[in-house]
Amino acid sequence: MTFPMFCFVLFCCLKVLCSAWKDDGTTVFSGGCDKQVKMWPLTSGGQPMTVAMHDAPVKDIAWIPEMNLLASGSWDKTLKYAC
Repeated sequence: MTFPMFCFVLFCCLKVLCSAWKDDGTTVFSGGCDKQVKMWPLTSGGQPMTVAMHDAPVKDIAWIPEMNLLASGSWDKTLKYAC
């Protein structure tokens, strides 16, 4: 069993696998086994929005404040960007 497959089997029962905060503290992003990257607006009390979709669980996300950009990586071997 490869390491990514091991991690998938080990953590798939968990909904959220990674998260990142926007630098101003107003928003948190999450990714997980549902293959979605979601944006959670904290100050407005709004509902979470899906900002990216992958074909496999999302394993990492990063907020890049200099570019006002969110990057997500998945076990589907893709990297996606959301502005």
